[in-house]
Amino acid sequence: MSINNILNREPTPSASQPILSNTYWPVLRDALLQDPSSYNNLHLECGICLENMTVFQHEHTYDPEMSHLSHRARIFPCGHMFGNCGHVHTGMPMPTTVKQIWRFPPTLSEGGVVANKCGDCQATEIIMGINYLAPTLLFPFELAEGDSLFVSVRTKSQVWDLRPTELVEGHVSHDLPVKGPLKRVFDEIKAKLKDSAMRSWYSADLRSFEIAIRLCSEEP
Repeated sequence: MSINNILNREPTPSASQPILSNTYWPVLRDALLQDPSSYNNLHLECGICLENMTVFQHEHTYDPEMSHLSHRARIFPCGHMFGNCGHVHTGMPMPTTVKQIWRFPPTLSEGGVVANKCGDCQATEIIMGINYLAPTLLFPFELAEGDSLFVSVRTKSQVWDLRPTELVEGHVSHDLPVKGPLKRVFDEIKAKLKDSAMRSWYSADLRSFEIAIRLCSEEP
């Protein structure tokens, strides 16, 4: 047996001991204090991605993409434990009506998935894409000297926009009517976001997502 195996010996599960799987730290802590040999029977599942969390040094694997030890069990101030992985999520508010329940995404164990991008990243990518398409789809729209267009997206609780910083002071802005090809693009984006929100867990509620093209003009 090598020195490494001796120093990092893998705990041997005991058939006579029950598996310790509670991931609420106060409960897990007290169980380990009461019977330290329970460390041999740990089976801690991450409540976010449902993969086993690692505890001992020999169990950890380094994830170069995330720059940390994958699925290492971490204890949060509230006492709950989750794996140190890329599935970061703060949760979603509980539905307040039956209608909202039907639109709520299933949990991971039921087939739901955590979105691979946060709400901010999704909103920013949409803004960048529309910002690129808008001049073409709005043609033949002409801007007066000193005017500028920018894209703004909003939900019931958040606003994102690409308003140029030099146009904030001394300028006023208002929404432009959106129709034709650009409106069809907007409607398609909103429909896909609503559909995805019924299957995926997002860090921001994008179901009330609204997109606007704003005209920024110098104050008279």
